[in-house]
Amino acid sequence: MIRAMFPDLATKRRRAGVIVLFTLAACVGQPAADETTTSTAIAVATTSPRSSLEVGSLQGTIVYSTESAGNDDVFLVKLGDGDPIRLTDGPEKEFDPDLSPDGAAVAYRNNPDVASDEADIWVMDSDGQNKRNLTDAPELSNWAPAWTPDGHIVFSSMRGGSGGLELWSMTADGGDVQQVSEGWCEYPDVSPDGSEFVCAEAVGSRYDIVIVDGDGGRRSVTTTPVTEFGPSWSPDGQWIVFSRDTGEHWELYRIRPDGSDEELIAQEGVFATWDPDGHLVWSGPGGINVARADGSGLVVLDYPAGFISWGE
Repeated sequence: MIRAMFPDLATKRRRAGVIVLFTLAACVGQPAADETTTSTAIAVATTSPRSSLEVGSLQGTIVYSTESAGNDDVFLVKLGDGDPIRLTDGPEKEFDPDLSPDGAAVAYRNNPDVASDEADIWVMDSDGQNKRNLTDAPELSNWAPAWTPDGHIVFSSMRGGSGGLELWSMTADGGDVQQVSEGWCEYPDVSPDGSEFVCAEAVGSRYDIVIVDGDGGRRSVTTTPVTEFGPSWSPDGQWIVFSRDTGEHWELYRIRPDGSDEELIAQEGVFATWDPDGHLVWSGPGGINVARADGSGLVVLDYPAGFISWGE
């Protein structure tokens, strides 16, 4: 579903305005000969309405997935500390990673059949070791793991028998599996206090953004006639960022949790997240786009990331 919904950004990327390319040797080195990663260039958009962010000020650990050698794999890079490290290299499609709150583990989605959306949730140490299957039932379509502040994992799954992707939770070792909410809840993200979840709800042939609480109640955030997808909660809880399908590309918006104050953030972008300093991060033209919460000060890290998680 989601892989078909979001067309390959690489075929649709358009560079608006003048960009400057330069090498950030301190942050990104050349990949090892046996790794397929990315180049060392960083593109800085000079058309931003406010001064660009300082690339050297960005910090933390980025875990991302990208197509590598005809398949999807997970990579990790510590800014200012060398090259991207390839964490997965199996024949399966391994993608959609999320870094645990303590930075010690990465949860990710594994499609054993690359031609199918059937999947399991796996977890591994942040160095790529100790990989283990937490769900072990790919036919139930276990998707989109997201860590909660207390170290649990929420995910979308069809295990409830309704035929839809619903919200479930489990412990970090795959135990205590519980249904959080009935009703469609795809690609969940957790509120900063862990009490609510924002996700995409299938409504006919499109998607809306909804918020689900810990008791299973839900309320709508968007109700337009087009698809909105991939929501992400800001660290201060004040905004939800999501992508909207225009028919030609995916625009990035932010909105209040009550559905007010909608604003366009970027002309193109999907699967937004946040860095430890509260910068907005998304997969967009050129790689990993990083900006202030209002979209200003854009810089682009030249990693061909589809799904991104950024931690300390």
